[in-house]
Amino acid sequence: DYSTKIRLIMKILDELGLNVDLILAGYYTNKQMFSSDKRTLFLGFINDIFSVLDYQRNNYIEEEKLFYMISNYYSAELGSSIIKIIKKD
Repeated sequence: DYSTKIRLIMKILDELGLNVDLILAGYYTNKQMFSSDKRTLFLGFINDIFSVLDYQRNNYIEEEKLFYMISNYYSAELGSSIIKIIKKD
């Protein structure tokens, strides 16, 4: 369920020592950061992480290819953080 997903991502972020505020600041534009509250943004981030995992599973994308796609889409730091989160999932 959704609350389990939230707890899972929170636990992973804690285990990896990743700062939620920094993740959100890298993930969203300044306009998005100022137009929504932190909880809404965080829940959107969680939805996106699980959407990526669903996309990978539904399209039979190998982990290496997924990580390559993420690395090329996001900044190096954010891409690396997202890959770490997915690997822990």
